Amino acid sequence: MTGVTFPCPPPPDLCGVKRWLVHTAFIALGALAGYLWWFWYGCTEGCAITSIWWRSTAYGAVLGYLAVGMVLPGRMTPKTRDDDRGEG
Repeated sequence: MTGVTFPCPPPPDLCGVKRWLVHTAFIALGALAGYLWWFWYGCTEGCAITSIWWRSTAYGAVLGYLAVGMVLPGRMTPKTRDDDRGEG
């Protein structure tokens, strides 16, 4: 150890399998939330999204997919020598 401290812990290491698992879980939870929204609050006519169960479920799945971007850290790219010198 060189005595260097970091202000916050590094992001968790997520390999491809774990990343796909998290994506799948968020999509499934979003789809379930969309279906439950239709079941409890959906209307029978006049609503574009919540009048049919599969539209509400698909909309929830899309929102679950978009929400995963707020939780997972971005993919890290290896640094090049030019980045280390501060050029560019």
